Amino acid sequence: MPLYDYRCDTCLKIVERLAPMVGEAAVKHAVCGGKLVRVFTPATAGVVYKGAGWAKTDRRKGRRP
Repeated sequence: MPLYDYRCDTCLKIVERLAPMVGEAAVKHAVCGGKLVRVFTPATAGVVYKGAGWAKTDRRKGRRP
């Protein structure tokens, strides 16, 4: 199961929880009992493809396999 960020409607704290990918389970904050709502955050790191085998490096002029 993946790890997701949730924000409490009552105290506004962000917590991480394991949750199923399909279906949203009703979740309560363990500290104050408020309803947790899933927070969508952008990815913090991008993917960089390096090395042979990628389209950018395979199509350079002057290279022969």
